[in-house]
Amino acid sequence: MKTSILKTAILVGSLAFSANLFAFTAVMSGTWSSAATWGGVGPGSTVTAQDIIIPVGITVDMDTDVSFTGPANTFTVNGTLISVLNHDLWIGAGSFAGSGSATLRNFTMNSALATYSSTGPLVVGTFSNQGATVTVASTITVGDSLDLSSGTIILNSGCDLNMVANSRICVDNGTLVAGGGLFTTTFPCDLWYVGVTKTMGIEANAVSVRNVHVNLTGNSQDLIINSDMIINGDLNLATGHISMTGNKLVLRGQYDGGVGAQFETNNSELVIEGASGGMNRDFNFSAGSTLSELTINRNATTIRLESALIVTDSIHMLDGTLRLMTGSTLTPGVGCVIYVEDGIFYVTGGIFDGALSYDVIYNGPTHLADAELTGTGLNNLTVDLFASASVLTLSNDVTVNGAFNLTRGKVELGVYEFEAAGTWNQVSGSAIMGTAVAVLHLHMTSVSGDTLWMDPNAKAVSDLVIETPVGASVVLGSEISIHGQVNFISGKFDIGQGALYVRPGAAVNGSDDTRYFITSDTGSVHQYVVLSAAAVIVPIGTAASYSPIGLHLTSSATPGYISVRAMDGVYTSGLSGSNMATWETVVDRTWVVYGEANMTMDMHISLRWGAANEANGFDRNNSFITHYDNGMWDTDTLGSAIAAPFNTFRLDRGPFTNGGAFAVADNSTALSVPEQPVTGFSLYPNPTLDFVTVNTGDEQPTYYLYELYDASGKLVNSFANSNSINYIDLANYEDGYYLLRITNLDKELVETKRIVKAGK
Repeated sequence: MKTSILKTAILVGSLAFSANLFAFTAVMSGTWSSAATWGGVGPGSTVTAQDIIIPVGITVDMDTDVSFTGPANTFTVNGTLISVLNHDLWIGAGSFAGSGSATLRNFTMNSALATYSSTGPLVVGTFSNQGATVTVASTITVGDSLDLSSGTIILNSGCDLNMVANSRICVDNGTLVAGGGLFTTTFPCDLWYVGVTKTMGIEANAVSVRNVHVNLTGNSQDLIINSDMIINGDLNLATGHISMTGNKLVLRGQYDGGVGAQFETNNSELVIEGASGGMNRDFNFSAGSTLSELTINRNATTIRLESALIVTDSIHMLDGTLRLMTGSTLTPGVGCVIYVEDGIFYVTGGIFDGALSYDVIYNGPTHLADAELTGTGLNNLTVDLFASASVLTLSNDVTVNGAFNLTRGKVELGVYEFEAAGTWNQVSGSAIMGTAVAVLHLHMTSVSGDTLWMDPNAKAVSDLVIETPVGASVVLGSEISIHGQVNFISGKFDIGQGALYVRPGAAVNGSDDTRYFITSDTGSVHQYVVLSAAAVIVPIGTAASYSPIGLHLTSSATPGYISVRAMDGVYTSGLSGSNMATWETVVDRTWVVYGEANMTMDMHISLRWGAANEANGFDRNNSFITHYDNGMWDTDTLGSAIAAPFNTFRLDRGPFTNGGAFAVADNSTALSVPEQPVTGFSLYPNPTLDFVTVNTGDEQPTYYLYELYDASGKLVNSFANSNSINYIDLANYEDGYYLLRITNLDKELVETKRIVKAGK
């Protein structure tokens, strides 16, 4: 036994010694198969346990495929190795070394026993590693394929691995590792992944990745993306899953997928962009997948989703269509923002699940809204389109639970209901476009100077629903035309400087002393009134209180629009002059009533007010409606106001054949003399500490009546004389303001001047 062991050891040692003993050394430039190249006998196409040496200055043309095997042997190129006829070199075992250059069709490291220590440049069609751990410190240029079947290629310091245009990297069980060297892919190249589960390496980090093909051994295998990746070309997911693991994937080409192939993602980002072109397959995500961001920016392209997907942070619909196919559910997470520029959501059997609170922002050209506005959790909606003429058109009923911001462009209601159930912020350059069948529901949670602007060419709605906080009001900044009904649920609607038209057949419902139209400004309610019907009650008032008016046209009139508004005060010249409600016994309210042009009026009116509006001891049991006509307030038979609904009192009068200002006075109100300026008067000093001097400026004696009222309207002093100068002593009066009413009794002219008494 000892003898056999000794013989075996001697034999192995002899073989090892003989392997290093003989080498093929090129002695002249020539072809591999030429004996002359090697100075006699050449190495042949299969080299086993022998060294190959190509010295400096020698060029060998490898005119045949060569297999080199020898664990202790070296293939050394210090000169030049080329293959004019494109042959292959396999290194089964041993080392490929030297400092010279090699240009081959294919170069294969065929086992774990192969090593690569060359420092010279290698230009090769296919560089294949099939099990070796290869440390590269030279320049390798791959023209066709880098085949990572198994093993590891380490790009060490001094290495520059170049992939030329349209080349590819095929990854099976091998890896490509950065070790201080360079991986250069200036030109587009393709990635192929085959085999079992694997993680993308540095081969996927280059910005020039063109097409990616994934064909794993089954759909239970994963391709794990462990860094952000851009696919400039197509993605073909034939078999397996792509696991994005929180990274960003950008796809700029087409997508094709096999049956059962899926994306797996947990808060990753997916961007589909690039030139136009449809997708060959639907996108399918594994159960429970979430994206933090989804961006669709592909012109004239439809992206089809056929599975459930949750997007937690944002969806960017910049261009193209996201179609929700049967079996799909797209769910925006809590706080998710959907940005819509020129992209479209479209549901084809799938579900847009907008039950959680999410926001939508439109920032683009004219757009047809779709599934993004169907969610019950729609919170904030912002419309900020490219131009003021751009239009967002609704395609379904919409409820905005948070803030509605219309900052640029228009919103067209179409045949749908738009409910603002939070807050309203609309600028005057934007507009709501209505129709005679649309519903506008102002269901605010808080109101602060909010203004509604309708498009002048599309100002109609069927129903206007007012549901604002009690005591709050939305302001109308334009005209609006009601074809169905105004429904007051809570709050008020301030007509502002606008105009609200209640068209024939339309009605106002639900009004009372807390729910009505505020008409304190120049705007009016235009009520269409028919003939011989019961009086139409128009629920108007000021910001302070409710003061409705009833309108009735007799058979001799013509039907038409009658505009009405209510304002605080009763003024000496109808709608101007001094406010007599500061001193006269009147209802502190003026109703302004006008019929439309060419309308024949034969009108009875019913004025209503609250007790808080009665000024200066007004006597409602001896009162009448006064009409400012022919430059003065007229009088009427005294009557007693009767109680009316919602804590009001009522007086009726008619017929009137023209409109104007109407008020309510009692039997002690001095309304017969219209107030007109009394010229020439001067009053000084004002403010005063104790007295004022009144100079009439008259050269001829004229008899004047002087009446001094305090701020509450109480008469505190009066006298009459024809003196041109009078002194009024205020020393014993409280500080504050007073009204001095001066009446020229000869010419029946009246003027009121304000006096301020300031303390010492």
